[in-house]
Amino acid sequence: MTRPAASFAVAKASRAPVREARAEQVGATRLPRWRLILAAALVLYGVGFGVVTMTVTAHSDDPYDAMMTAGNACVLVSIGLAVAAPVLLRRVAGLFRGRGAAAELALSNAARRSQLLSATMAPVIVLTGASVGTLMLVDVDVRTMAGTGGADDVTALLNVVVVVMISLFATIMVVNAWAAAVAHRRAELRRLWLVGARPRTVRASVVVEALVTGGLGAGLGVLAALTTVVPFSWARGEGLVPDGGLWLAPALAAAAIAVAVVSATVAVRRVRFGSGPAS
Repeated sequence: MTRPAASFAVAKASRAPVREARAEQVGATRLPRWRLILAAALVLYGVGFGVVTMTVTAHSDDPYDAMMTAGNACVLVSIGLAVAAPVLLRRVAGLFRGRGAAAELALSNAARRSQLLSATMAPVIVLTGASVGTLMLVDVDVRTMAGTGGADDVTALLNVVVVVMISLFATIMVVNAWAAAVAHRRAELRRLWLVGARPRTVRASVVVEALVTGGLGAGLGVLAALTTVVPFSWARGEGLVPDGGLWLAPALAAAAIAVAVVSATVAVRRVRFGSGPAS
């Protein structure tokens, strides 16, 4: 029974055109040098804003000078890490081994298709980094300026509005990126089913990919946010760790991961492996 079943599965899989099969062959591609240079420049520029905040604007007579320099850091570093997302995803995914068919398949695809899946991770980095960095900055500002009578409600409101706009844009990018990635891979996912993988396993592997890319993106975003939070907290006299609002980082990171997982789940459920609606 094993030999006929294998022959039948291979015969079904081999019906795909040769041109389509070759088009689906994806390997790890190196990023152009200019892109790596741009990523490094953005990260260093953002870190530089953090250093300037701690060494220069922290001692300014105007307390909002530190906000202007620190607020730019998380955005620049987030964008820089997003530019280098394919390299980061390939390196990290190659370090782990999954338990179970779905997890092993997901990690293999994440390392092998880092160029494609990094498009889903990049907006998660920006979403997490900008939201965590800016909202924690506003939280520190409100807390430290409350007793001085100098709290600027308009500035805080503008910062929140900017965060909401960036978050909405990044969320839309995450949803669209997963829809495009799954649509691009429909033939590949269908061939996995043709050679014996269960539809549930194939769909679960895509969801695990979303967990991997979303988790890594959220972690890098929190790391980028530190370039704003730590210098600004230092500048406002709270030390390297803010006195409050620490719950914002895990809460916003979890929300970003949830957006990625839900987007991937909805996108992969539209893939049909057989003629019936329940397949």
